[in-house]
Amino acid sequence: MGYTTYTCKNCDDKFISDYTDKLSHNYKAVITNPTCTEFGFTTYTCADCGDSYVADYTDKTEHNYDKRLFRRPVPNTVIPFTLAPTAKAHLQRKP
Repeated sequence: MGYTTYTCKNCDDKFISDYTDKLSHNYKAVITNPTCTEFGFTTYTCADCGDSYVADYTDKTEHNYDKRLFRRPVPNTVIPFTLAPTAKAHLQRKP
């Protein structure tokens, strides 16, 4: 609420008059977008007095998995590998 204070120039006597309704808030919106782990929302803050609130929640987005291509070996190809010494000894034994 607003008002006017009147002061006497001679004796400093004062009185208040001319009351007015308070101004409405002047909210500015800041949007926080959702991610795959957090909800989105909008924060509203009054540019005049700093009052704020959060509203307009939005759902999380879907996960965006990285696709990795794994190729199967071409049939009849030889894939080199190394055997551990104990495996070599086991393969060379004769029953």
